[in-house]
Amino acid sequence: TPEVVLVRSNEGLGGMSRIFHRLFLDHLIAPLPDWAKVNPPVLLNSWEAKYFDVNHANIVDMAKQASRIGVDLIVIDDGWFGARNDDTTSLGDWKENFSKFPLGLNAVAKEVNSYGCRLGLWFEPEMVSEQSVR
Repeated sequence: TPEVVLVRSNEGLGGMSRIFHRLFLDHLIAPLPDWAKVNPPVLLNSWEAKYFDVNHANIVDMAKQASRIGVDLIVIDDGWFGARNDDTTSLGDWKENFSKFPLGLNAVAKEVNSYGCRLGLWFEPEMVSEQSVR
């Protein structure tokens, strides 16, 4: 059954709008959970700076520089996995590229963490390249 919510005000459209918003905030929507009251992290994504040319050294350097201006999270974008050096292959090969990250991504994460940042990884789960490893 459809429902209707009506409000009235002697203070014109602005007053009616404020009453309507207050009604929704106080009675019709659930209170915000604690996690929603926390400021979202400031993140730096590697894509525009490095494109597919990501590696251990340049990601750690990004974290070192970014931590100085309050960045909380470094996201390694496309190129951290498989043989991904361009956009023709390896989507779906979600295993770290040891040529780019010889010590593995855990080592990168530890160094990034040492600068007070967290590490994130970009994925594109809705896409798989024809030549991806099966």
